[in-house]
Parts: sequence; structure tokens; C-alpha cells
Amino acid sequence: MQDAGTFAKREDSNPLPIYAFAESHQLTLIVEERDVPRRHPVRYYACFANCFLSDPPLLKTVYGNGRSRREAINQLAAEIELKTIVHYDELERRRDIQVPALHSKSST
Repeated sequence: MQDAGTFAKREDSNPLPIYAFAESHQLTLIVEERDVPRRHPVRYYACFANCFLSDPPLLKTVYGNGRSRREAINQLAAEIELKTIVHYDELERRRDIQVPALHSKSST
């Protein structure tokens, strides 16, 4: 088993696109547009469905905001990378996921 330092160094040298991360863990990435003025700084938000950031003893809702879809996804990646997220499936089974370094390849 690797310690957190080794894990972080290995992953930092080869970041994983957020879409590949989502697919490998069967997570649903949600990106929605808010009903706000066109140039509003938080027009879009991104999150993973049924996922929370682990901040013992709490679980926190985590999402990214941005003026574009790409910006929101990039902010989400920055918020969760190298941390642990918790996913609950439809049967409320808990799964802890260690998040590697991420980056977005979104073009929208």
C-alpha cells in the first residue's frame, strides 16, 4: 500500500482527465447552467451525482462554478483532486474514492 505522499507524486506527474476518472469510477458528471444574467461569474456549475467531499467527521457537498462549462469543470477538479470523495449508489451503499491529480479536456 502506498502512502499519501507517494500517491500524490505519482499522480501529479501524469494527471488523469476528469472524464476518464469519472468513467473509471462509474460517476456521473453533471454540468448545469443557472438561470442568471449572461456574464454572471457563476453561470455554470459542475458536480458528480451523489458524491460528497470527505472532511472527517463531515461530508461536504462539492461543486465547481464558472462562467463556462469548462471553467466549472476545472474548478471541480481543483476542489477534489488529491482528496477523498464519497459516493452513494441507488441502494445507499457508500464507496470512498481517492481522487488523483485531475485536469479537464472539455472544449465547451
